Amino acid sequence: MMVGIIGIVLNIVGGDMTDRETIKNILFRNEDNWVCSSVFLRDHFIKDYAQRISEIKHDNYNGFKIEIQGKKCDMHDHRLYMYKLSREMPDYERNTLF
Repeated sequence: MMVGIIGIVLNIVGGDMTDRETIKNILFRNEDNWVCSSVFLRDHFIKDYAQRISEIKHDNYNGFKIEIQGKKCDMHDHRLYMYKLSREMPDYERNTLF
């Protein structure tokens, strides 16, 4: 564990996180809002972001199924995609009846 100002900064920005965790945290912070993939590529230097997003699509989060939608970016003039994360609530009623 790093100490000093560098350690504090790494704890704030998540320096010990994997690329997958970084992407997941960004999408959760912006839940139900579109995020341009330039954030992953240019700001966080994650060039295999599409593969990481594909892996995250198969995750569950505290019993919620994660849904990630993608579309061509309409915020900028480039050919990258935008992604939006949303959580689907589990159907507790159906699960408790049977």
